[in-house]
Amino acid sequence: MTKPCPICDTEIDESKIMYTGDNTDFYPCPTCENFDIYRPYLEELPKEIKKYRGLKEKIQKAIKEHPTGGNRYFIDRTVVKKLLFEI
Repeated sequence: MTKPCPICDTEIDESKIMYTGDNTDFYPCPTCENFDIYRPYLEELPKEIKKYRGLKEKIQKAIKEHPTGGNRYFIDRTVVKKLLFEI
């Protein structure tokens, strides 16, 4: 079984998507790269990506520029709002 990435819709093997605690899921997307997302925000994010032009690209760029080692890039409503209003 597969599940679409909430950012880009790339199909991901569902067995590789993991609950990591604190209401957070890990997504190993081959297109966006690895990220964590706040579980209650999963349904809202695709709607916001459709609503705001360029949001998907901003999120993907932020994930790819996130320093390796330590924590993965974490996506929630607050992070996305900051990306929306970035100059």
